[in-house]
Amino acid sequence: MAAANLAGSPLIAVSGCRPSTLAGRQAFQDIDQVSMARPVVKWAAEVPDAAEIPSYLERAYAVADGDGRGRCI
Repeated sequence: MAAANLAGSPLIAVSGCRPSTLAGRQAFQDIDQVSMARPVVKWAAEVPDAAEIPSYLERAYAVADGDGRGRCI
């Protein structure tokens, strides 16, 4: 991600996280990945439901392929 940021290269990163039922319960070493990435990417989002993954990936590719250089996560 750092190299893509420096080069201005398109990058789509997909990351895992804890189950949503454990959010905010200090069950895992949990960080807000979306907020952490947002300053250096064109678009960042957390998928609320696995069924929505295809539409989120479609959006990520559209943003990455759109105007301006930058990364999507």
